[in-house]
Amino acid sequence: MSLLSRFVDTAFGKINTERLPTGLTASFAGQGGALQPASQLSQLNAMSSVGWLFAVVNRIAQSIAAQEWKLYRVQGGERDEIDAHPALDLWRSANPFVTRADFLETSQQHMELVGEMWWVLVRNGAGVPVEIQVVRPDRMRPIPHPTEFIAGYEYRLGTTGMMLDKDDVIFTRNPNPLDAYRGIGVVQSMMVDLGAERMAAEWMQNFFRNSAEPGGIIEFPNSLPDADFQRLADRWRWQHQGVANAHRVAILERGTWKDRKLTQRDMQFEQLRRFERDQILGAFGMPLPIMGITESVNRANAEAAEVMYARWLIRPRLMRIRSALNEKFLKLYPDGDSLQFDFIDPVPDNRMELINEGTLGYEKKILTLNEARRRFGEDDWDGPEGDELFTPSEPFSLLGASAPAMWDASFVDEFGFAEGYGPTRPRRRPRKAEPNPDYPDEANREVNRMERGWKRRLTTELRALIAYLEREDKGATPQIKLTPGIADGFDWDWWAKHSDEVIDELTEAFTRVLTAEIPTMPLPQVQREAGLYAEDEAIQLLRTDGPRNLARLAQNRVNTLVAETIKQGESLNTLQRQLRTDFAFSPERARTIARTETAKALGQGQKTAAKSQGRSQKRWVSQGDDGVSSLCELNAAQDWIPIDEAFISGDETIPQHPNCRCTVIYRDAPIDEEGTSREGPLIQTSVRCPNCDRKSGENVALGTHMRCRRCKHEWEVE
Repeated sequence: MSLLSRFVDTAFGKINTERLPTGLTASFAGQGGALQPASQLSQLNAMSSVGWLFAVVNRIAQSIAAQEWKLYRVQGGERDEIDAHPALDLWRSANPFVTRADFLETSQQHMELVGEMWWVLVRNGAGVPVEIQVVRPDRMRPIPHPTEFIAGYEYRLGTTGMMLDKDDVIFTRNPNPLDAYRGIGVVQSMMVDLGAERMAAEWMQNFFRNSAEPGGIIEFPNSLPDADFQRLADRWRWQHQGVANAHRVAILERGTWKDRKLTQRDMQFEQLRRFERDQILGAFGMPLPIMGITESVNRANAEAAEVMYARWLIRPRLMRIRSALNEKFLKLYPDGDSLQFDFIDPVPDNRMELINEGTLGYEKKILTLNEARRRFGEDDWDGPEGDELFTPSEPFSLLGASAPAMWDASFVDEFGFAEGYGPTRPRRRPRKAEPNPDYPDEANREVNRMERGWKRRLTTELRALIAYLEREDKGATPQIKLTPGIADGFDWDWWAKHSDEVIDELTEAFTRVLTAEIPTMPLPQVQREAGLYAEDEAIQLLRTDGPRNLARLAQNRVNTLVAETIKQGESLNTLQRQLRTDFAFSPERARTIARTETAKALGQGQKTAAKSQGRSQKRWVSQGDDGVSSLCELNAAQDWIPIDEAFISGDETIPQHPNCRCTVIYRDAPIDEEGTSREGPLIQTSVRCPNCDRKSGENVALGTHMRCRRCKHEWEVE
């Protein structure tokens, strides 16, 4: 047994539990001792005394420990994953005393606090590692060598030291610009800030415990005898101390009460605490949403924060650990030169970038259909077309089935299920949605954003449904594989699954429309209107009891397909193919929902804006294309009607049907030749100041008292 093994057997239990004496302040001797153990100890202790430091370090350490690792054998430039190897077993359980999560969290805590990570290897007689122990940085010291840089390492506990061979230690560090032998941590650069944060927390604790200073002073012109002083103190406590005596009137003999008010300086500690918090987060580069701080956070920048956190905080730290494993740890195994550890990249994929890459590669005949679909996680296409390059006559699309581009007016529901539509309908390549010239640019952009969201949700639901049917089918008897209503047991609660992101999309669409219509409306009012609209609309679309529940429509369609499959004597595989080509989960349905919901948000937003601006009339405007229904034509044939009146179709605003591309315009009631509104009193269309000729208003009732903002002139409209 080696000296290291004997030391671990006899002393390692004390190493993990005993603390280095705080009185040790002498620096380590030698070139590698610029950083004092006491200084490193104070940095390690800072985590337990500063709340935000603990939160940041703990979040990073847990994220590092949660990442998945794989071992590969590299031969001829190819990497093959290895499922069984002593190095992989040891990495899964570094030693018998801790789990891998504990091992990595402790290691990363040391790296964040001190900038150093120390692993001591316990090796067998053949020199192969059998344990990895993580040790505290303040107890380790590199021993410089005159020609080879490092001669070894010393582990010191109190006054007892032990020499370790350099092959028994894996030392990873954040390079220190002043010391080539030691590391530097974030905490070392902000010890003053951490001290201020700790003292601010203690001050506030004392403030709430005893106000830190007396609440007031009883002043006497002359000193009191001890007996009088004690009697006054006892009487004051008896009369005023405790909840029952709160706000009781005090009666003083010869004394004067001087109140002490809380100063503005005392009230600024909350700002100080926030400043210190931001200092800590900024030093680590930690995005606010990752710490659960929701100040000025929406879904977009929250997702961006996740990408930033994974790309710039987690991945570089994993790369440092990977280098230590591949360059030092694996070299100790006989076949270590051909082995390589690697981690699963924590940075979320940019799905839209992958989709664009796959689509472009397919259209340019660089990728086959299946190769393009695999780029963004889609299953291979069923049929020989999946392994062929794109040809212009090919009736297939990357993302799946497409419904016909336009339906007639015989709708079964308002989201695209048309009469007679079934799984045998020919597949067509979906056409890109053309912008509506009568829609604002914000609305046209929201159509594309909402369409992407619904494509993703419908694809997720289709995959989950197929997996559910496969499990149910395996449990059925051999004689009866499919049963009517087999899909009813599937989780159709789309509110629980998708309500958050759907509400976000609807809120964004309504907000953009309302902001474009009324740029001067205060943002809180816009957000309030958008939130109320989005939640009400999401309830109608997603709740199981919603009047326009999308999941219920899809469930009914699935039950119809199941009944047809059973009637024709087909198998589950046939049903799966039908589901993949059916309109219920297709990109065309996602586009229909997006167009319909964007049009509805546009219609409601414009109506809200018109009412807030005092508009009193509205009119239906048709696109005049093939997608216009007969009811849309009847609405457009109407003249101007009151703003709260319904059109002939019964709709108050757009849309009248799915994919409706009509719009509604608003105006004030027109004025006759005598200046009389058809709906109100006499008004003057344009009002100007008679003194300076500045325009002061429009459509102002006669007799209204006006005051010019420029010259302060006052008059009545005549």
